Amino acid sequence: MVLYIYQVVGNIKNYHELKFNIRFYYDNLEEFNNREPCSNILASICILKNKDILNKLNIKDKKIIFLWPSSLDNNTDEFVKKLSGYGIKSCEYEIVTMPSFGIYNNKNYDYYPQEIMFFIFLDMIKRIKIDDILFLDVSTGLNEYVNSLIDAASNIAVSLWLSNIDDNRSLKLYKIISEPVYSSINQESTVFAQELNRKIFFLTPYNKNKVFKIGPLMEMDNKDKKDFELQFKYKKYYGKLMENTIMIYNAIQGNVLSYLYEAKDDLFSDEIIQCLNESVNEIINVFSDFLNNKAPGKRDKKIKNVNDIISFILSLRLYSGFVKLLTDKIKNNKCVTIDNYLTLGEYIYNNKKIGLYQNLMFLKRDIHGYKDGKNPDLKNTGNKINATGNMERNFFAHSGIDINSVEVKDGKIIFKNNKDAHGKWLLNRNKEEIK
Repeated sequence: MVLYIYQVVGNIKNYHELKFNIRFYYDNLEEFNNREPCSNILASICILKNKDILNKLNIKDKKIIFLWPSSLDNNTDEFVKKLSGYGIKSCEYEIVTMPSFGIYNNKNYDYYPQEIMFFIFLDMIKRIKIDDILFLDVSTGLNEYVNSLIDAASNIAVSLWLSNIDDNRSLKLYKIISEPVYSSINQESTVFAQELNRKIFFLTPYNKNKVFKIGPLMEMDNKDKKDFELQFKYKKYYGKLMENTIMIYNAIQGNVLSYLYEAKDDLFSDEIIQCLNESVNEIINVFSDFLNNKAPGKRDKKIKNVNDIISFILSLRLYSGFVKLLTDKIKNNKCVTIDNYLTLGEYIYNNKKIGLYQNLMFLKRDIHGYKDGKNPDLKNTGNKINATGNMERNFFAHSGIDINSVEVKDGKIIFKNNKDAHGKWLLNRNKEEIK
């Protein structure tokens, strides 16, 4: 478990030593005030050195990531000297130069604010794991940079929540806020360290009815777009990956878990899982390189739609979460019985992150209806296919075990050859209501 503290650095000439009184809130309740003020130039250093906080959070390792806007001079030597003077070891911090925007010292920095947020997000996604703890020191830095920091952290929290949907873990996220500090006036400042609450829901982040493409999201001429897209070797899989994510999500949401079984070779094959992992890594690495040139001056290549890129990454992370949640339960289960179908439903719908407890009630109703043989839409009639009624309606109305979809023999579920139709119906749930 690593404690990461992210902080945007401002003009360090204005930083002077203060006595920080730390008030730390744990699970939204005040845990303690520090026993005596901490003298330092930054509240984040006091948090990093506070043994009570480190012990309470069971921290094994710790690091401050100082985000250094490129509009500041690139000479960080003075800042490093100050850090060393307050006992910060070089292994306990890292200075990351980030893009800037606007005019500073008569130089124009031509980045969009959303690109800066994306830069921070990409830095975080390469470092932070679900069991780590993230503090955001928002007491320094330009307001827009601080907003970008908070937005990036919120997206990281979503990313880790989705990619670990198989359990109840969430990223612990805290915000460090200090009283207003005025140069050479304040001698003391109270610092509040409290949880930053973000509500996260079981949804597909990228839900547009179109294939995700990189080129239209970029601001550059057409030739450069084509050249840029060549760096994405796995882009030909994007459509398939997104379709699979939507079909798995809608199968769970729509209470038709039978589709997960009948399409398991398409949804959870070793090949598609490798493409999923490689696609995520490739997107992160290519855009990290793209945003690495932080020099002043006009840029003729920019990202004009960061939100769609992040939403797509988050959707792929949800797919990764589905793989962890379902692979062992689905892929390795060669014989599906009516009883272990119910067991799968209990496993999924009792998951607190998914939270679809009512689906389990309907699934139990339909399984009992199948066993009792009282519902004509569920009645087991061997190989006979009921050609009457609305097949799509019956599929969703009866938990995917209607007479047109499956046959049950000796308690074993045999899937009829309707996988393609079921997949189409699941994709269409994002486009139109079932008639």
